[in-house]
Amino acid sequence: MLGADHLSTVCERKIPIRELSPDLTSRWYVEARVINLAPLRSWRNPKGAAVRFSEMIQFDRVIAIHGGSLRKASSDYTTMAHPYDLLLSQATRVEVITDDGSLPHAEMAFVTIKDLVNHPVGDYIDVLAVVLDIGEEDCVIGKNGKVQAKRDLLLIDTSNVQLLCTLWNEFATIPVAMWLRNIIAIRRGRLTSFQGRSIGTTTATTIIQSPPYPEICEALGRWFDNDYDGQSIPIYLLMCAFTPIDRIYQVSSGDVVNVCAVVKSVATIQEIATFDGRKLHKRDITLTDTSNMDLVCAVWGPNADRVSDTWSGHAVAITSVRINDYNGRVISTRSNSSLLLEPPIEQTDRLKIWFCQEQTMGNSTRACSNKRMQSAHENTIFTVEETTLGDTGISSGAGDVGKTTILTHLPKKGLRRGKDNERDATKRHRSK
Repeated sequence: MLGADHLSTVCERKIPIRELSPDLTSRWYVEARVINLAPLRSWRNPKGAAVRFSEMIQFDRVIAIHGGSLRKASSDYTTMAHPYDLLLSQATRVEVITDDGSLPHAEMAFVTIKDLVNHPVGDYIDVLAVVLDIGEEDCVIGKNGKVQAKRDLLLIDTSNVQLLCTLWNEFATIPVAMWLRNIIAIRRGRLTSFQGRSIGTTTATTIIQSPPYPEICEALGRWFDNDYDGQSIPIYLLMCAFTPIDRIYQVSSGDVVNVCAVVKSVATIQEIATFDGRKLHKRDITLTDTSNMDLVCAVWGPNADRVSDTWSGHAVAITSVRINDYNGRVISTRSNSSLLLEPPIEQTDRLKIWFCQEQTMGNSTRACSNKRMQSAHENTIFTVEETTLGDTGISSGAGDVGKTTILTHLPKKGLRRGKDNERDATKRHRSK
């Protein structure tokens, strides 16, 4: 690295950026910190200035720019307040200089992925996250008819929520393989409503590999290495309104709802032939929830292949299912439905607790029933009832006896409980 004094000569003077204009007659240079950096674009001339300086001009780096041409800025291509653009040419010299901390850093207001649901669509957002997955480079045709390159990234941070980030145009073509399972910072990504919330790059976006924020990067890396267990929440689940099963029986057929429930049973997979000759897989699962009502969900397509018998007893979240009246009220998945097993959200935690309690109570009831059956003898059934003897007027020499067990002898025609048993016990005591 070279000091700023190395760049200045008797004929050069250092000027602040705000004073740059085409009216400058003397030789000049500026010292500046890079706070925004777009991807390198491809030009016909490989010896252009952009290629020459691309290694030196990096985000957050302090550089000195010696010379260049100034032209009037166009509001169509920039949002900067400065009235002029600085163009680097073959005659321009760029040097990396020592960062003495005197120049301000880029303002980054990082928002956790979970909190993006509270921001309006269209906001420009700063995100610091780990890259969980990298999609293939693809092309789409934009509204203007032009072909646009795109690539999707899946991000996660300490809120344990997933976020889709779409890289557009030049961003989609840059090498990204080294980003996988590493931390990146995205400055001024534009918030969209796709999949609930997602972000996309624009010409104002900067993506920083190895961000220069040691404390928060260390905390994020430590969380990912030690606490992340491979399960995370898609951000759209935070925005879902789940409809209880009893409510589904009350709304109109054709409505689209989201459901969070426990899988009660899983049917055998079927192959269904469609009218146009296609063959689709279908598997019915029976759902239940805290309303204590059951509902069949027809799972279609690739999601049907994912479901297995091991899902019984587990909570699922299913989004965008359609209500139908086919052999009774049912719901069916659609092409844009999501089927998630045990997503780590509050609703599934409550369902698992409820279902566990239901299972425990059911086992207790069955055990009691088995005990009664084993005690059956011709015309009588012996049952154990627990009551408070003080309520029946029975007492011992030591005073009222608290809770005790009375074995009552009841006719086979029916069981009498509670006060009927207490009256029988009182009569037998008095007759003695």
